[in-house]
Amino acid sequence: MSKVIGFQRFTRRLFGFTLTGVSVSLGAQDAPSETAGFANGRKWKLMTRLERMYFVVGYSNGVQFMKDLAVQAVPVTKSETEKLQFIHDSLIPAQLSVAETVDSLDKFYEEPTSALVPIGEMLCVVRMKTDGATVAHIEKRLAADREYWSKQ
Repeated sequence: MSKVIGFQRFTRRLFGFTLTGVSVSLGAQDAPSETAGFANGRKWKLMTRLERMYFVVGYSNGVQFMKDLAVQAVPVTKSETEKLQFIHDSLIPAQLSVAETVDSLDKFYEEPTSALVPIGEMLCVVRMKTDGATVAHIEKRLAADREYWSKQ
């Protein structure tokens, strides 16, 4: 009889460990690497350093191309061109090298609450920091981004 009870305990423990493993695996699947279709901090952490560098270069080239395309596609006034340049400038941390930009993003994504914030949004925060924004202003922006993107 004790062998049966021992086997039942063993089976229950084994089943419990198996369920724990399944729930941990399922939890990982519930962690999307995109937020509203945009690559987020989870995707960033999955990338190698080289992939991160390629991402930053590609993103920068894409923003530059879209700005140039918008200016060339339709006649725009000087005011509209300035607005497009402002948008471009707010998206790209131009004062940093690609490696420095990657390092900055790595630091921002160390905070787990930033996981859902898209990489493009964090590039704007990096730009704010390089432009000399105060820590309080950056923290306020990060808090707003974290709240907004957690609901998407």
